[in-house]
Amino acid sequence: MFRKYLSVCILSVLIVFNFSKVSAQNRHKAERLLSNVKNALQALDDSKAFLLLSDCLIADSTYADGWWLQGDLQSDNDNPEEAIVAYHKALHFDPSLFQLLFSAAQLELKVGHYSDAKKDAEDYLAVNKGIATPQDNAAKGIIEKSKTALDIMQKPLAITLQNMGSDINSANDEYI
Repeated sequence: MFRKYLSVCILSVLIVFNFSKVSAQNRHKAERLLSNVKNALQALDDSKAFLLLSDCLIADSTYADGWWLQGDLQSDNDNPEEAIVAYHKALHFDPSLFQLLFSAAQLELKVGHYSDAKKDAEDYLAVNKGIATPQDNAAKGIIEKSKTALDIMQKPLAITLQNMGSDINSANDEYI
């Protein structure tokens, strides 16, 4: 019985050791690829940067810095939904990146995810409590705007649009 127990313990230790070795190799590869992504961005080669970043996240899908950069790139390329997902993945793997709560809240407000924006802005302020940052007032503004939007959505107004005739309306765009 003791031999069987000892064998299982030794096998478990070897598996854990081997897994941590593979994990460290994956992280090293991901870090190297992320460095190459930054070089591609400096060379203004966005397509190469996206490909390398994809390889980076395949090498280590738990690499928070990779997800953070993915979020920034998606945000810069006007893909807010993808950026939000990437920021939340980065936060999942490294909760100390709490500033990403603010970035996610801004994008969530922009795309109309008001409940999520409010929660992320509140979480940002809660984690950041006692440390004044320039984003504090903006986070409070996101909370207020989200509350207002949620209230308006709860009580929609019955509005009927009418054409006011050719003296007012035309076939052209009438805005600047």
